[in-house]
Amino acid sequence: MGSRGSSPCGGAGGRAPAPLTFSVDVALPPCCWYLPCMHIMLAYPPFLLDRVHTENIDPPPIGMMYVGALLMAHGHDVSIANMHQAGKNPGIMEQVLRENRPDLLGISIFHANRFGGVDLAGISKQVHPEVPVVLGGIGATFLDELLLTHFPDIDAIVRGEGEHAMLELVQALEQGKGPKEWTHIQGLSLRGDDGVIRTQDRPALENLDDLPNPAQFFTYQHLALTRGCPGNCTFCGSPRFWGRKVRSHSAKYFVDQMELLRDKDVSFFYVSDDTFTLNKDLVIEVCQEIINRELDVTWAAISRVDAVGGERGEEMLAWMRKAGCIQLSFGVESGSEDVRRALGKKTSQDAIREAFSKAAAHAILARAYIIYGCPGDGEDSLQANLELLQEIQPLIVLFHVLAIFPGTQLWEDVKTRLSLTDDIWLERIEDILYFQTVPDMEPEALMDYGRRLKTEYFRMLPEFAQNAASGFSEQGPNLPAQADFLSRLGMTFHYGDYSHNEHIPDKMETARDLYTQALERHPDRRAFFGLAVVHQSENEHESAVDILQKALAHYPDDEELIERLAGSYMDLGKLESAVDLLAPLTESSRAMQMAAECCRALGDSRASEFRRRYLELP
Repeated sequence: MGSRGSSPCGGAGGRAPAPLTFSVDVALPPCCWYLPCMHIMLAYPPFLLDRVHTENIDPPPIGMMYVGALLMAHGHDVSIANMHQAGKNPGIMEQVLRENRPDLLGISIFHANRFGGVDLAGISKQVHPEVPVVLGGIGATFLDELLLTHFPDIDAIVRGEGEHAMLELVQALEQGKGPKEWTHIQGLSLRGDDGVIRTQDRPALENLDDLPNPAQFFTYQHLALTRGCPGNCTFCGSPRFWGRKVRSHSAKYFVDQMELLRDKDVSFFYVSDDTFTLNKDLVIEVCQEIINRELDVTWAAISRVDAVGGERGEEMLAWMRKAGCIQLSFGVESGSEDVRRALGKKTSQDAIREAFSKAAAHAILARAYIIYGCPGDGEDSLQANLELLQEIQPLIVLFHVLAIFPGTQLWEDVKTRLSLTDDIWLERIEDILYFQTVPDMEPEALMDYGRRLKTEYFRMLPEFAQNAASGFSEQGPNLPAQADFLSRLGMTFHYGDYSHNEHIPDKMETARDLYTQALERHPDRRAFFGLAVVHQSENEHESAVDILQKALAHYPDDEELIERLAGSYMDLGKLESAVDLLAPLTESSRAMQMAAECCRALGDSRASEFRRRYLELP
C-alpha cells in the first residue's frame, strides 16, 4: 500500500546523496498515570541506497501509525523512531535506543531497508539484550524464514496486517510470556527448536473503521482510504500481501483523519492507496465531505488508467479537483502493449489516453510511471514509449528500471527460471534488476535505452507544458483552479526539479508563459510572484513593478510581494518609494535590512533605527 518506492509497487528509483535527518515522535497513551503500560518503540530503518525522489520514502509508513494507535488505545506508550536517514550512523541508533529504552522494539521493513532493520536489531541486542525485537511489513513477511534462520537478533516477525498481532504480542509480554510462548498469536513467525514456526494466518480485518484513528496520536502526511488492489502486476507484492479484495475506510473516518491532521497544520497529503479511485462513489463521498468541512487542503493520489473512465469517472475527477486533488499518478508502465502484458498489466492504449485526457481536463496534473528494462524491451518498445508520451503529454514522468522483489510473481518466475532460492537475499542488496537475470540484455544497451527515453522526454516537456491549458474542459474546473494548475507548473520549471535539469530546454521561457497563462484566467498570487521574479532576473524592473503593483491590488498585505516590489524600486533607484513600502513591515527582518540599506544610501537618519530593529528580529 502506498506510492512507488514506499510500497510493494515500483522498481528501483534514482539514487543520490541525501541530508542526514532524524526524529522520534513520542505519543502518550490515553490512560491514567497510575496504570502500568508497556513502552514500544516502532522504528523505520534506513535503506541501503539514497534516492532522488524521496517524498514517498522519507516518512515512516502509515502502517506504523495504525499499529501505534491501536497500542496506545489500549493504554501503552509508543514512540515512532524515523531512522530512515540518520540510522546510517550506528552511533545515532545506539544513542536513541539508550535514551528511549523500550520494552519492545518493532521494526518496519520494506525491501530496500531490510539490512537497515537487521543492523538495528543487532544494535538493540547489544544495548538491551533482554528487549524483544519484532519485524513487520512486506519485506519481513516474504522473507520471514530467511531472516529468522540467519539473524538471531530477530525474535519474531509479524506477517501481513500487523495491528492486532502486535497488540496480542504486547499483551503476552505484559503477562511475562517470551517469544516461545507466542505460538497462540495468529500471523507470527517464530524461531523454534526445529526451525521456523509459522502460526496460523491472521484473517484480514473486515471493518477498517474499527481501528483507532492514528491522527489522534501522531502527525503525518500519508493517508490510506483502502487496503488491497484488484490488479495482478507481476512486479508488485500487493496481491499477496493485502489480497486482491479491496477493503475501505468510510468517508467519515478518512476525512476525520484528514481534519485532525489539518488542525495540526498539515495542509498537503499523499493518498497512498494502490488504486484510490476504484470505488468512485466512495471517492465522491470523501470529496464532498472535505468540501463540506471547508478543510482547505491539497493532496495527491494514485490510480489505474482504467479506474477513472466513464461518466461517473468524469464526475469523480471534477469532485476530486474541487476537494483539493492536484496530482494523480498512473502506472502506465510502457507504451508497448506486449511489454504491459508481460508485466501483468492489462490496460489498453485507449484507457491510457482517456485517463490522461480526463485528468488534464479537470486541471489535475497526471503523473506517469514508466518502467524499462522489462521483458520484451528493445528498439520497438522504445519507440512505442516515445510515441505514447508524445500523445498523452504527461507533465511528470518517473522512470524506473524493472526491479525484482520477494513476494512478487516476477521473483517466483525468476527463481524457477534460474533455479535460485531466497538465500540470494542474504547478499547486502536492496533488489535485483530484471536485466541482470537475462543474458541477452546488456547493461550498456539498457543504459542507452534509458538515456534516450529520458532525454527525448525532457526535450519535449516544454511543449507539453505550453499545451497544458488546451486540455482544460469547458465543463472542468473553474478559472482559479486552472490558474492554480498553471502557476504550480510554472514554479516547477522556475524553482523546482525541472529548473536544475540540464536536458530541459527553455525553462525560464516556459515558466514565463505558464505564469502569463495563469494570470489570463485569474489573479493567482503564485503566478504574480513568479512572473515578477522572471522579469527581475532579466533586469526588466519596470515590468516587474507593473506586475507587482497589480498583485498588491489583490493581495495588499502580502509581505513577500511588498518586499519584491521594494527590491525593484531599489534597482530602479527609487529608494524613497522602497522605504515607504518597507517601513510598516516592522516584523520582517528582510524588510528592515532593506529599509536600512535604502536610508543609509539616502543619508536618512532612520537607517540606524531600521538596522537596530533588523538585529533584534530572529
